[in-house]
Amino acid sequence: MCVLSTFTKVEEREMPLPWVVYEGVYTPQTNGQFPSVAPAEIRMRFGAPAKQELALKTQISAQAAVPCHAPMTPGSCVPGAVVADVQPFDPARAAPAPRVTGCAAIDAASEQDRLNQNYAPSASVPERFQFSEGSAAPGPGASATVNAVAKRIMEDPTLECVAVVGQISSGEAVGLAEARARAIKTLLEAAGVDKSRLITIAVTARVYGPASNPLPADPEDRRVSLKVLLGSGAAPAPPASPAAGAAPGK
Repeated sequence: MCVLSTFTKVEEREMPLPWVVYEGVYTPQTNGQFPSVAPAEIRMRFGAPAKQELALKTQISAQAAVPCHAPMTPGSCVPGAVVADVQPFDPARAAPAPRVTGCAAIDAASEQDRLNQNYAPSASVPERFQFSEGSAAPGPGASATVNAVAKRIMEDPTLECVAVVGQISSGEAVGLAEARARAIKTLLEAAGVDKSRLITIAVTARVYGPASNPLPADPEDRRVSLKVLLGSGAAPAPPASPAAGAAPGK
């Protein structure tokens, strides 16, 4: 028998169509009858369309232990290289990949056709959460707002992914943006929203204005807003960033 010891993606290409290549390393197991015989590892490559990457991984993982043999070389009594009896991946016969939902669908290759065909961004979440200067603690009334937003998200399954966008004003620590976003995300999860439907994004402050003059701090920038990235079957919509850099979280 040969056992799959590693299975690693070694190549991704976009042309002429999105494609992935994995390398599997099968290790021959010693035979009790011949314990001193230890054949070399067997390296095999498997390719598939990117949208069937999960199906490829599932099929090979199901063949973690397979028979292997050393075929005889014609005209010789010396056996050839060890071969693992792995069923090759056939894209035409592969089972369809399970649907990926929530924020993970944005990066899932298997979901891109669905998202692109159903692009219809229409939903919005107008609520905002204000914060005090230098603080990541939600302000008064945050709990009631969170409960209202959570109820809306849970009652609308088409809201697949909602970004919790944390911002800071000029002069505040950069880390506060992520901390504020995570604080609201934690409250939404506690109110019942599945964490797979939420993602945090940190937006940095715009520090300089015209002629490199420092901008005054704007209390309105100390906030967390909500942006629907996947809604009503929509394709990924890039979050708005007011002249700033945005860093997605989890």
